[in-house]
Amino acid sequence: FISFKPPSEGGAAPDRHNGSHGVGYTWGQTLSEVQVWIVVAKGTTARDIVCDIRPTALSVAVHRTSAAAAGAAPPRTNTVFRSAQLWKRVKADESLWTLEQGLLTVTLVKVESGWWRCVTDLVGHPKIDSSLCRAPDRIDEYEGGEQEELRQFFQRQLTRRL
Repeated sequence: FISFKPPSEGGAAPDRHNGSHGVGYTWGQTLSEVQVWIVVAKGTTARDIVCDIRPTALSVAVHRTSAAAAGAAPPRTNTVFRSAQLWKRVKADESLWTLEQGLLTVTLVKVESGWWRCVTDLVGHPKIDSSLCRAPDRIDEYEGGEQEELRQFFQRQLTRRL
């Protein structure tokens, strides 16, 4: 019996985004990106966000000064990641963050395609069994670059001589 499924690594089963929930954040992934979602207080603006993405580390802090000025919350800082060592390397210059309707999204572009067990290996941050992660079932569900690579691969296979 030959199995192409990688062995179990232990850890929780991934959620529908191939990720999990940590303290103050939720994360998910595709083969090429990791996304971290952080719910922020009403009235939080981009000026309140400090996000430092490095190839091997991530820092994210939300200073609630704008929300406090609007009367929505007392002024304080919520640090979700403090120079946290990432599970694997990312392309820092291609990674980014956005703030829309009370949701801070940090998108980390992976250097190597594959599944991550966690965002960071720090104590208290959950790990998943990445052998249980699911890739999309249809080519059009993949992201642009991956989709094109798959199309080219299958085209080469169809035109290959037997």
